[in-house]
Amino acid sequence: MVGEDEELKEAFDVFDVNGDGFITVEELGSVLSSMGLKRRPSRTQLAEMIGTVDADGKISLAEFQRILKAGAAGISPLA
Repeated sequence: MVGEDEELKEAFDVFDVNGDGFITVEELGSVLSSMGLKRRPSRTQLAEMIGTVDADGKISLAEFQRILKAGAAGISPLA
């Protein structure tokens, strides 16, 4: 059985296209486009999305896990 952290790592790896351990604005945009969104967010909107949870413009695995775990619990990841 795959544990929660392993599942989150697998999900993170989908977004971390280049495998450098971070999700960038470009990678987030690429994954959202591949999901077939009718209206892709602009680069500015994507940067704002990342900026709401991270100051350096990229999301690490630990930050990704914190965001998703907080969201699942109904808690703001900013808390």
